[in-house]
Amino acid sequence: MNEQRTIDSGQAMSTTGGSRRPPQRSASAVVAGTESGQHLLKTEGYSRVKDASPNGGEIKSRSFRAGGHSWYIGYYPSGYNSDSTDYISIFLQLDENVENGVKAEYKFSLLDRAGKPSYSRSGKGATFFHDDGWGFRRVIKREQLEKSE
Repeated sequence: MNEQRTIDSGQAMSTTGGSRRPPQRSASAVVAGTESGQHLLKTEGYSRVKDASPNGGEIKSRSFRAGGHSWYIGYYPSGYNSDSTDYISIFLQLDENVENGVKAEYKFSLLDRAGKPSYSRSGKGATFFHDDGWGFRRVIKREQLEKSE
């Protein structure tokens, strides 16, 4: 999606030698584009991973590129903190230093065995900084996930 805005810098008139000249005009364009990317984090042996990960234990995905930046997913199979022990937690994290941060929208989807989304959560308009994550402490109850296909 591209958006273009024109900013008019005013209507100043100048006079030289008694004659009026039309104002000189200038314009600027701000063009903002969007990019998207996708990363699949597959958990093999979920039960063993969950049992071996204490509450607050993070599993990091490998770094991946999206929107010209490096990212990783922080996955907490036993929850991020004591308030989320019965849930899985997941966060998107910027994996590079960017002075002014990166504004991004994100969506996490749990896929069924056929690879189709069975559950999704989205976040909009977050600004990310290095190792700063946005996501959900309570994505889905572990019991609910374990009963699903």
